[in-house]
Amino acid sequence: NAQIAKLNADAVTAKAAADKALADAVNAHAAELAKIKADNDAAVASMKKAFNALATKWNAKNPKAKVTILS
Repeated sequence: NAQIAKLNADAVTAKAAADKALADAVNAHAAELAKIKADNDAAVASMKKAFNALATKWNAKNPKAKVTILS
């Protein structure tokens, strides 16, 4: 009986450790995904800003062949 009780206690401890490791991994993944999304959004905004600057210059010099500004 003592061995069974010890094994049960060890199983409960192992399950708690596994549950914590899983929760930590899920949280780390969510944080990494949020950072990647923020970095991607910043890169897209930067590219749009650069494109719009060039498009504005083009449109000023070529009024008959205007390029649409990105929003």
